[in-house]
Amino acid sequence: MEIRHPSKTREKPNKRPSMQEVAEAAGVSRSTVSSVLNNRPDCFASQATRQAVRRAIEKLGYRPNLNAKSLAKGRSMTLGVALNGVNIDPVTRTFESFEFQARSRGYYTLATYSPNDAQIEASNLCWLEDRGADGVLCIPTEYGRHEHLLEMKRRGLAVATYDAARRLGLPIDDVSIDHFAGGRMIAEHLLSLGRRRVCIAQFAHLCWVVEQRIAGIQSVMREAGLPPAELLSLSVEAAPQGCWSDAGQREIHAFFDARRGEVDAVAAVGDIIAHGIGGVLRRDGWDIPSDIAVAGYDGSVLSASPLLPLTTAHNPADDAGRIAVEMLMEQMSGADPDRAPRQVELTPKLIVRESTAGSAASP
Repeated sequence: MEIRHPSKTREKPNKRPSMQEVAEAAGVSRSTVSSVLNNRPDCFASQATRQAVRRAIEKLGYRPNLNAKSLAKGRSMTLGVALNGVNIDPVTRTFESFEFQARSRGYYTLATYSPNDAQIEASNLCWLEDRGADGVLCIPTEYGRHEHLLEMKRRGLAVATYDAARRLGLPIDDVSIDHFAGGRMIAEHLLSLGRRRVCIAQFAHLCWVVEQRIAGIQSVMREAGLPPAELLSLSVEAAPQGCWSDAGQREIHAFFDARRGEVDAVAAVGDIIAHGIGGVLRRDGWDIPSDIAVAGYDGSVLSASPLLPLTTAHNPADDAGRIAVEMLMEQMSGADPDRAPRQVELTPKLIVRESTAGSAASP
């Protein structure tokens, strides 16, 4: 009995169809196929010829050889993104906008993730550069000197950062959100409703962005001649979907139960925190917003939930992604490498919903 080795019986994968095969199937020259595919302005093929080429492409399952195309153009037609956070709504929306804008210009996107680790960030930047990314958007970590990012810029690679201009002061094109202004607009809104005893809710782990939001809130309290807002620093983290552990809910309950009649507003540094606090307060018998107003931050999908429509400072992440791509494209088109860095700061937009609607009783 003959025993066949698996490798001898395994079928070979189908050969990838070539442009020449498309040309033969369509009954045209290879150059005509190339002109139709690239939509060349000097292509004078008739509509019938163009349709024949498209039918042949569909029938054969032809895909252009991107490596060859990249070599011809001198570009890889890819943009890299170095993220330092995932499952964070503004970061996700910025990336989605970046990817859409890149794709609309014929570019694909490679993304990496460093959990706020400077060494991993440097390794990821090397990986993106080694794979020929034509430009890179980096959301820099909180720590480190970001030497590889600066070296990439010195070598002439198109680079831009997100939320880093004021935080790090790097001489690189940057698009940022003015989180200090966002914190101010939330506090000003609460005070305009007659709220005077404000609590700021945050997670125990602070970052520069959150610190800016808190500083903005406190600046308004100080200018109004009011005591600083009390800080609720939760020792637990909510899941990205806003699912709170029993321990987290108990922590919220204990804090506010001890302050009934003393706190009339919550300014949370994120929509997830605001939504969780609002849920616990309602369960405990607080009326929102009559007893206490609750405001979030970011303008995430969660803020529009019908369970608790949140007033929030909407983060213009969509605009940030678009501007980041425009910055990279400008550099790649041959912008003066010695020009001053283009640094754009966007302002959040206040969205008022039911969680703060109405006025508090006179203090």
